[in-house]
Amino acid sequence: MRVQFLYHPENDAFVADKIIAGSGLDQCYSLHGLRISDINCFDDELLAAISKSDVVVLLIGSTFHRIAKGLWMHALQHHKGLLGINICSLPDRWGETRKKPGTWRTEAFRDGQSVGSLCAFYDDIPQAEEGYRYIGEHIGHWVQLAIASAENNYDL
Repeated sequence: MRVQFLYHPENDAFVADKIIAGSGLDQCYSLHGLRISDINCFDDELLAAISKSDVVVLLIGSTFHRIAKGLWMHALQHHKGLLGINICSLPDRWGETRKKPGTWRTEAFRDGQSVGSLCAFYDDIPQAEEGYRYIGEHIGHWVQLAIASAENNYDL
């Protein structure tokens, strides 16, 4: 299974590294060393990694909105599984957590009517170290669900 994690590489790298290490999943392309401006310029290697992945995991911190929506929209255009995980309750290297970024809309609409969900969004993550363990225990299943959802729902 090919997984691409997307997160703010400057603000959320510590949290993302702990999640990725505890997930048992390998990502297609590492964001290490990238700056947010690199990502928002649609880095060719990252776009290629998304295109080749089976699923894109959005690790959503308080500054995730600064990542170009075009990146995860690229995943949808290529019929990739997509899931979001709110990581605001997880402590960074200084033990700090972040303010929740607001509402995350996941519905797909056709003719003004909701016809399904574009991605699953996991928002009820336990706080502190328990949150890292919880994600590690469940992310493999969530990824499988996202892939299955993409296979079943891209006819919408």
